[in-house]
Amino acid sequence: MHPSPEEWRGRKVAVLGLGISNLALIRLLRRHGARVEVRDQASAEALGPRYREAMALGATLRLGPHYLEDLTDFDAVFVTPGIPKDLPQLQGLPLSTEIELVFRYCRAPIIGITGSAGKSTTTRLVGDMCARAFPDTYVGGNLGRPLVEEAPHIPPEGRVVLELSSFQLELLRESPAVAAVLNFRPNHLDIHKSMENYARAKKQIYLHQKPQDWVVFNRDDPALVSWWGEGPGREAGFSRRAPVIPGVWLLPGEEEALADLPRYLSGPEGPLPPVRGRLFRRSSIPLMGAHNEENVLAASAVALLAGVPEEAVREAIAAFRPLPHRLEVVAEKDGVVWINDSIATSPDRTLAALEAVDRPVVLLAGGYDKGLSFDPLAPKILEKVRVLILMGRTADAIEMAVRRAAETPAQLPLILRASSLEEGVELAREKSRPGDAVLLSPASASFDMFPNFEARGEAFRQAVQKRLLPPS
Repeated sequence: MHPSPEEWRGRKVAVLGLGISNLALIRLLRRHGARVEVRDQASAEALGPRYREAMALGATLRLGPHYLEDLTDFDAVFVTPGIPKDLPQLQGLPLSTEIELVFRYCRAPIIGITGSAGKSTTTRLVGDMCARAFPDTYVGGNLGRPLVEEAPHIPPEGRVVLELSSFQLELLRESPAVAAVLNFRPNHLDIHKSMENYARAKKQIYLHQKPQDWVVFNRDDPALVSWWGEGPGREAGFSRRAPVIPGVWLLPGEEEALADLPRYLSGPEGPLPPVRGRLFRRSSIPLMGAHNEENVLAASAVALLAGVPEEAVREAIAAFRPLPHRLEVVAEKDGVVWINDSIATSPDRTLAALEAVDRPVVLLAGGYDKGLSFDPLAPKILEKVRVLILMGRTADAIEMAVRRAAETPAQLPLILRASSLEEGVELAREKSRPGDAVLLSPASASFDMFPNFEARGEAFRQAVQKRLLPPS
């Protein structure tokens, strides 16, 4: 018999962190009779509506700086994704997560996407592809839509597409039927402490697969070479440099993406024949940048393995539009295009953005320090950036990396400092010229000034509109 949430009836459960995904978890647990105690370091006032909802659900709450004490008397301890799992208070406890219950209760095939960059775009695109073939398609995970309440009711013939962060993966002991690893770059080292720990977390997406399952790797990413062959499932690839069989590829200078893939999961009408030959044209990709070509190749490979017909793949690519805060054009005036890439919370994402923009750049960068090096980004700043406007805690580190990379002072862009994003936008307006791109791509997290990258991107959008479109 398939596991049911009824297994929680009468059990004593702690939930650490009162975020969106854990609120959905609490609703599920309380609906099925669990005794739930919520722990959070924030005050009731700071938690606001979430505190009131948890109380209304019948959970007890323990708040404040000692929220991690006395956790040994619980049948399960559910942790919010971003909490470090190596905290002394958590050692030896029966830890679990909301996403683990999605895997436990879902009867439909699960498709999982991870990587250091490009997860959201690829996940949304796979979701669009699947939805054209499978009416019962659900998209969630790290995208902000918790599926734990819906998981027990999703029919077996549906599809579930999950964006999976390293924080969600590190405690998983079950892997998706079809998985993809888009890339691997330094990120979240403030939480994971080392690249080894970060890699170990990411690998959970394929290490627990069944022999008939599939993992799709970026065959152009040298950091992933040692990962090939580690898992028990089958492997496919995607590439912008060379044919990969089985896989999907788009060679430099060529207009057609090609595919050579079997079918793992059936399509809407039953088993489908293998995919071989032309798949889509490069000109049909509505996203800028080589990294987005990789995302489209990855999404195509995953969707085809998941039983999506080729025509549905092509239609979804042509109809797709950039997600907010991801190389999103927010304004164009007086020959200057303003681009919101607030999603760039690490140097490699800003490097990809700079490669995608084909204009001289006025770059707004800086923010919360995740312990990442800016040295790999610095040469690209010297190559593409005319004016560099820095803000936040990482401003000094970015400037030092750029100065170290310059062989002569003449190579340096004009470097300015801003005390706020609004001041940065004003400086960009003053210093930009016709033909420039003003690019918000911070190479840093947002937490020193904003609660998340979405809030930062929205503040940029509003500041740009205020300065470019003043009230009449």
